[in-house]
Amino acid sequence: AFDVSKIKVSGTSYGSNQIQIFNHVTTNIGNAYDSSNGRFTAPVAGTYEFTHLGMGAGNTTGSSLGSGQTVQMFFRKNGSNTNTTKYGRIYSVVTQSGAVNYPNIHTSTILTLAQNDYIEVYYDAYYMYFDTSIFNNFTGKLIGG
Repeated sequence: AFDVSKIKVSGTSYGSNQIQIFNHVTTNIGNAYDSSNGRFTAPVAGTYEFTHLGMGAGNTTGSSLGSGQTVQMFFRKNGSNTNTTKYGRIYSVVTQSGAVNYPNIHTSTILTLAQNDYIEVYYDAYYMYFDTSIFNNFTGKLIGG
């Protein structure tokens, strides 16, 4: 089981079309989450549940999304991001005209993994908001062998 978040560290920025690297580790039983590359690597074959909670942002400096802009993310297994491997894919569109918004997104998925398969959180449209307080997380746990 693991529970990690991303908090702001001086000089860091992350954009769209990137893996999100969560640098604040709350729980990491078995050390299967690697905060240097953002990957959870399955220590044993089994069925796992993953969740992500985040807020959308308009750019790497953390500005809000404007009207009509969409934040999108999914879980990526073993680096694959085809239309049939975007697990837990979710998006949120800012629909209010002229809105200044930080849409919340939340998703979960259950995947059967082989030993050494890995999972990453990938944002493919706009950005994930993060600051010196916790506004996001990525969790996972083994639910069956």
